[in-house]
Amino acid sequence: MIWCCSSCRYVFERENEPMYCPDCGKEYIRYASKSEREEYFRYQREFYPEKLQKIAAVG
Repeated sequence: MIWCCSSCRYVFERENEPMYCPDCGKEYIRYASKSEREEYFRYQREFYPEKLQKIAAVG
C-alpha cells in the first residue's frame, strides 16, 4: 500500500499501516490519494525501473 504523511507530504510504500513517517517521524499517516499514488509510481518508473520490473514479474 502507498501511504502519505500529512505533515511533510512524504509518500512511501509499506505492507502494513505505519505508526509514524519514516522521513519526519510524525504520526500523521494516511492512505495516499489517487494523485499521490500516481506521482509515486511516476517517480518509481523514472528513478527505480528495476524495482517495478521485479513487481511485474512476480504479480
